[in-house]
Amino acid sequence: MRVLHVFGADVPPGIVERAGRVARGLPRTLRHTIDNETLLPIFDVPGATGLREALPLHGKASLSRYTRIATMVADADLILTYGPDTLDVMVARRIFGRKMPPLVHHETSDARRSGYDRLVRWLVIPAAATVIDSDLIEDGVDLKAFAPGKPGAALAGLERHRGDFVIGCISPLRSGLGLAALVRAVAVIPNAKLAVVGGGPDANALAGEARRAGLGSRLVLPGRVRDTARALRQFDLLAVPSGGIDRFTLIEAMATGLPVVAPAGTELPAENPRYAGADELRDHLLRLAGNRDLRMRIGEANRAAAISGHDATRMIAAFRDIYAAAALIDIR
Repeated sequence: MRVLHVFGADVPPGIVERAGRVARGLPRTLRHTIDNETLLPIFDVPGATGLREALPLHGKASLSRYTRIATMVADADLILTYGPDTLDVMVARRIFGRKMPPLVHHETSDARRSGYDRLVRWLVIPAAATVIDSDLIEDGVDLKAFAPGKPGAALAGLERHRGDFVIGCISPLRSGLGLAALVRAVAVIPNAKLAVVGGGPDANALAGEARRAGLGSRLVLPGRVRDTARALRQFDLLAVPSGGIDRFTLIEAMATGLPVVAPAGTELPAENPRYAGADELRDHLLRLAGNRDLRMRIGEANRAAAISGHDATRMIAAFRDIYAAAALIDIR
């Protein structure tokens, strides 16, 4: 079965990553193709390919352009579209109907608030396509892979000594994300180390901030780490900078049983402290660093919340059933 994922050019990386997680959980007999091959590293599905030629998703409305879209997607058994940049695939589906493969569109609450929902539904429902409100299906992670456990092999540059307290962060190393404030907050905590997992252009600038703040070599920058579970098990807690982090990373930390300190408004169980400024961030980190029992209680609450609401098996099954109904194929 051939599945074509159409993201367009202006799609948040989190949507592509979630689509990839679902695709990896579907049977390996499915062959996945995406319309934008530059997104393949984020999609991260073994064997996935990109279209040789980009779909003409933008331009003046014309029958020739919609015919071109219909021709380019004709080899698929199922089309999955994501976000407002893919509207013209649905226009083509409405024009050509069952001459095109079945189509499932993924929308979000942000789109509905903008009025986009009305346009999508006017275009899609007459074309006998399926619309998924992606927000109604909880994000899920592999609860077994992210179960609490021994740290395993240490991250590059991270040496733990008796009494050390490791505050972890998983974030791109870019300015404007609040990493400098996190460095300054950790600097005042005795025996605390800060490990920021990720890559980016501002590693040297962050190291300079660590020297000025007195954190110095207690800042560890191991670079990008593919095995997120191994990284999380090195941490005593996860600190989320003011710029936020990927939603799946939060859920993975919860599943691993880590307490999380995050900006106000972050969707997490109530036990996790939130901060509205640098002083609150520092105070929460200090309090958790000195209270192992509190960290354990928060971590246990997070693990329980992940088990009850964020199981990848349930997420994948929900999408699989919708796709199977649309394609009239048993996907198992």
